[in-house]
Amino acid sequence: MTNKSIPHIVWAWATLSACGVNAPPQFVEAPKNPTEAQSEDASPALAKEWVAGSASDQSVSINTGFGLVSHEFSLAQEPLTEESLRQTNRPVQTITAFQGHDGDDATETFAVSEAGLLDLLIVIDDSDSMDGYQQRLANSLPNILSHVGNTNWRIAVATTSDSCLRQTISGVQILTRNYYNSDPTAAQEAFRELIDVGVRSSYERGILMAADALEGKCGASTIPWLRPQAQVSVLLVTDEENCGSASNEGCPGEAHETASYLTDKFDPDPVVHGLLLLQDPPVASDSSCQQSGYYENPPNPSNYVDLITTTGGIYTDICQSDYGVVLEQISQNVGDKINVQFELAYTPVGTMGISIDGNPVSSYFTDSNVLTITEPVADGSSQISITYKHDPVSKTRFFSAGMAVDPDTLSVLVNNTAASSVTYSYNSSTRQVEFNQLPEDRARIDLVFREDTPLETQFTPSLSYLEDSLSVWVNGTPHTDFTIDEVTKRIIFDEPPTDDAEIRISYARDGDKTETYDVVGVEPSDLENFRVVDLESGEPIEVEIDEFGKLKFPSNDIYNGRKVRAEYNLEFDEDQRQFKLPIPHSIVPSSLSISAGGERQTCEQDVKISDKELSFSCSDEDFETIDINYTEIKDYQNSFTLDFDYAGPVLWQVFVDGKEFESFHLFEQTVVILQKDLPPGAKVRIQATPL
Repeated sequence: MTNKSIPHIVWAWATLSACGVNAPPQFVEAPKNPTEAQSEDASPALAKEWVAGSASDQSVSINTGFGLVSHEFSLAQEPLTEESLRQTNRPVQTITAFQGHDGDDATETFAVSEAGLLDLLIVIDDSDSMDGYQQRLANSLPNILSHVGNTNWRIAVATTSDSCLRQTISGVQILTRNYYNSDPTAAQEAFRELIDVGVRSSYERGILMAADALEGKCGASTIPWLRPQAQVSVLLVTDEENCGSASNEGCPGEAHETASYLTDKFDPDPVVHGLLLLQDPPVASDSSCQQSGYYENPPNPSNYVDLITTTGGIYTDICQSDYGVVLEQISQNVGDKINVQFELAYTPVGTMGISIDGNPVSSYFTDSNVLTITEPVADGSSQISITYKHDPVSKTRFFSAGMAVDPDTLSVLVNNTAASSVTYSYNSSTRQVEFNQLPEDRARIDLVFREDTPLETQFTPSLSYLEDSLSVWVNGTPHTDFTIDEVTKRIIFDEPPTDDAEIRISYARDGDKTETYDVVGVEPSDLENFRVVDLESGEPIEVEIDEFGKLKFPSNDIYNGRKVRAEYNLEFDEDQRQFKLPIPHSIVPSSLSISAGGERQTCEQDVKISDKELSFSCSDEDFETIDINYTEIKDYQNSFTLDFDYAGPVLWQVFVDGKEFESFHLFEQTVVILQKDLPPGAKVRIQATPL
């Protein structure tokens, strides 16, 4: 049973007896082969061969004149035991890296008329009197953008009582030109919602809140929002003094009482503009102004005026029915101060190529990703083109494997092509591959290797063996660079075999050589003397007859198939016509031939074959030799034990005369084949492969 095992087998005891089993065996079902059936040439973990009894041809000669009986036969040795062992297979590692480069190429174009970056903060008074002003300002976005709409602008809003940037319900905190261009209606509605701060506080700290809002301060946190190269402007909208206008208000002695609190924090100074209450009572008769002013001491926003004039801004009275004209004036003032700047998609490195309408520009500087043109730009200029590199990656000759590398397994690929080993080296201390020269920009570098962990150098055969019979092959090549541990019998290689190498071994075991052979044709007690010679060379072999009357050969003189001739001296009567020859094993009757002087009829008289004897008579004595040839059956067996120490599942396979045989029976580690299926002399090979 190999890959076609029968799940439930019931045998009659008579059948078991026919198999040669002398006691009720314990049946073990042979496991099924989980893959394809292996061929006889496959490499099993353990394999052994037998012959089902030796059906051998025998040749005996009788020379009556010289009193000599000759017996030719072959010496025998059991087939060598074979094993297949396997070296550790360390995983193949692949580390991929890429060479650096000078940067990616980028090309951008801008309309010169849209040059400049503007970050505008509007700080609105949220005290009780400001409701009407807020409504008026909420509709004035077009006026604010009248002279800066072509810039890369952003607008944020805070109040005189809270520096946190306001946010719409939908999450808009900073209004941008991109948002405005994509949806002007939604952008204007977001602006109205940001401006409509409500009237919720009598706390007035205009300069303080403006400075903190520009820095991105909100409570305990700070989130910067100003762009490094943007023109920063502030629009103050209030009908109060810096720290309130009532007699019980003010911030005398506080750092934020004066304009320097803001100007000292920024360089360059933000340009501040203002819609302020300049007279009390208000100069305008518009009803929206009636809630302002009328203080015991008329307000004097001197700190605001000082801040505005110091930074180069403009201011006017808040009490107006229409802010359109004044906001357009402020917009123009802001626009005039915006540098010729362009916000690039990336931060450039190295030399840039810049031209305006095809004319090269040589005077410029960059700060992060903002390009500022420092030479005059001619009126009517249309388009600026900018080419540059960005995001460079450092170049290197060193590439890390990240682990210890077995140098003998290392290969390096550059752009999927194997690099010559003379172009690089491996440093075991740094675990880096070092190239002699820089690989080309952006080259793909693959390090392919096995980790430098020890490979096995010692391998132990499953069975005991005779050391002088051991042969070793590594990946099919004979191998002799090893020693054998005298105690453990381990095979110790001078150098470990390579990863996943097949170590195939063959060896003889104690008892594999047949050292004793029957004396055929004579009784040992009748011998006068004898000798044994090598049939091919004629050289004598030192052989003795043991206590059991058998020829005993020295082990070193035995190898399988060696042909020898045993010559025994006896006394014969010259006219002897009847012969009785001791035959130790069964003769196949149909194979027997007896000839005298080449004639079979002469001595094939009264032939009798008994258990241990062949007798015959000859019709006359006029012959020199009698030649007897026959086939004998010796040591027939049909059960075979492959003894090894392994507790796990095993795939058993049986081959008879080279062909896989499936109708075998497995009793633990013994294979039994019915006699009817196994003729004498058949070659049996059994393979056991752990699963």
